[in-house]
Amino acid sequence: MYFPSKHQPSLHFIDSFSSVQMGGQFAIVYHCRHRITGEEFAAKFSSRWRLGADCTADIIHEVAVCAMLKPTHRTIQLHDVFSTDTELVLVME
Repeated sequence: MYFPSKHQPSLHFIDSFSSVQMGGQFAIVYHCRHRITGEEFAAKFSSRWRLGADCTADIIHEVAVCAMLKPTHRTIQLHDVFSTDTELVLVME
């Protein structure tokens, strides 16, 4: 099983979480830009707790599926994953 090893967002992304692109009941997606390369990404902040239950395993499953996908023009690629006490952050194209 895949589990993110980084516990804080990289300094390459940290100051770039700017505008909210979408928001749902359990996750918010921000537009971000890599500070060095200038590449643009979507950062999905997924809450570990949903309706009083720990859903970390569900988010880790999503990360594992995204990590297994081969790069094509039809799939969204996972670039990085960060972990905090309350949420997991998936940085995607």
